Amino acid sequence: MDSAKAISAEFIQLEFFGLELSTIGSGKGVITENPKAEKYVDGSIVTLTAKASNGSKFNRWGGAPSSGGATCTVTMDAAKTVTAEFIQLESFALDLSATGTGSGRVKRSVDTPTYFSGSTIILTAQADEGSIFNGWHGDASGLDDSCTVTMNSAQAVSAEFEKVTISDTVITVEIEKVELDHQRRGGKHSYTFHLTIHNKGQEQVRIKVPLTSYVSQSGQASEQNGWHSESVNGSKGVTLTAGAFCRMGLVYFQPGLNKGGRLHVNVVQQKPFPGICFTFKCIDANHTFVLVNASSEGNNQTADVIQTLPAMTKLLKRIESLEDSLTEVLRRLDGLQNSFPRPTSNLTSHQTEPAQTLPEVLAWLATQDRIAVAELRVRLLPLDLLPGAVINEINERALDLIGELALAETGDEIVVVKEILDEVLADWDSNQTSL
Repeated sequence: MDSAKAISAEFIQLEFFGLELSTIGSGKGVITENPKAEKYVDGSIVTLTAKASNGSKFNRWGGAPSSGGATCTVTMDAAKTVTAEFIQLESFALDLSATGTGSGRVKRSVDTPTYFSGSTIILTAQADEGSIFNGWHGDASGLDDSCTVTMNSAQAVSAEFEKVTISDTVITVEIEKVELDHQRRGGKHSYTFHLTIHNKGQEQVRIKVPLTSYVSQSGQASEQNGWHSESVNGSKGVTLTAGAFCRMGLVYFQPGLNKGGRLHVNVVQQKPFPGICFTFKCIDANHTFVLVNASSEGNNQTADVIQTLPAMTKLLKRIESLEDSLTEVLRRLDGLQNSFPRPTSNLTSHQTEPAQTLPEVLAWLATQDRIAVAELRVRLLPLDLLPGAVINEINERALDLIGELALAETGDEIVVVKEILDEVLADWDSNQTSL
């Protein structure tokens, strides 16, 4: 201040501009602005967001820089007019149905007559009691109980349900667990199905389990590779007393067991009892198998099943060979019978005349499925032999020859395992030994 001074500050008034917003198009929606004001000072930046109503979608902006999305920014350097175009979505119907031998229902997350384009619907299959879900078909696929459908067009989805048919059989089969060996063999995993086979009946039975088959969801079939060494070998057979059970281990070398795969186990019983077919289905990624079918089959049907398995074909040929051998034994026995005098029988009218030689008794025994102990005793008494001694001798020979029993006592009856007895008799005849 070396002299008197006069200083002034000049201020100018800023301009304010208005922002007009509107919606156009066949659809509906709203526009929000941030910040929101009646007028904006020159240079202000406003963020606009377009939100479509249900059944509509945002299409584009008008009067504002293109952002490629539902949000854009406007610089207020002049009065502006901005439009947001909304278009109405198409709507489509979703047709649901249940198919298959079983029954069930399909539940949808949103239940309306039609759905707007782009909507996602979650479908859940619910099987009725006695049925099991077997997969999605049509415009959906998969084996999980739930699936998601995107409604970009009319959709038709069906849920297949399979009836669970489990007959009340004397023999039952359960899968206790499926064990995975993580050591690869030839690029494949080793899976062991641990089975428990029960005899629920009141009599002793003899069973065999031919080679079983595993069929994947895609239809690829594979045959069993072997038997677990620490359990019963089912192909050799086992005799189960009333109320008893045994454990078997089926070994498969597989790339993997997938949901929807099926294990078919055939149990062959001694005649005249029918064979039983058990079908198990894999229901999850943890290799959980449930029984979905168990039915008895007639002897002819059982034979057909056996013939379809390569390993059993060899067994059938072996049985045919044994039958030829037995025919020759019977021919020789007929010759022996004619050379012996037949004494007068003192049996009552309701009794069967006993054979006069041990070969004749054994030949007759080989033609029976089961006999009464008393009937065998009547045939052996003239020979000064007791049923127990004959049964023990035959079974000892069977164990030495095959490793299994040929005769099994069930109370007052004897069950005859013909194929084993035939082999014992053929060996007996060839060695020319007596009891």
